[in-house]
Amino acid sequence: MPAQLMKSVYLFKGMSDSTLNEIAKFCEPVNFDRETTLFTQGDKADALFLIKMGSAQITQETPNGDQLEVAVLGGGSHFGEMSFIDGENRSATVMVSKGSELLKVPFRELQSYLDENPEESVKFYREMLLFLCGRLRTTTQDLSFAKHENIQFF
Repeated sequence: MPAQLMKSVYLFKGMSDSTLNEIAKFCEPVNFDRETTLFTQGDKADALFLIKMGSAQITQETPNGDQLEVAVLGGGSHFGEMSFIDGENRSATVMVSKGSELLKVPFRELQSYLDENPEESVKFYREMLLFLCGRLRTTTQDLSFAKHENIQFF
């Protein structure tokens, strides 16, 4: 089942079934029977997550201490990938909804697998790059709109 979920997630696009089955061996299904804070902005990061079912609310703390909703992600989405790339602490807080089913992909094991399989590594990082470019474009548009509308904090 984890390999099937990975197939539907952008980051793993283009990887073979055998590769996904190998990666699935070190992934951990995580289920939530109530709304739960998965991690908090500033926490040390050790995994990225794929959403099989449910939702994840992504928030960031504003300069005045409020929580600003950045996104709500649903099935087939992923989060936590930025820390995989840059090794920094979590840039946001993630709250998962009751009934959410996630797949935890540990950084250390994923990086080891990618290091040992350079062709698959290229596929993964290409998809990561395309994803992050898309996110940067959206963020740039949002920032432009916010500055134009003279929204607080800008």
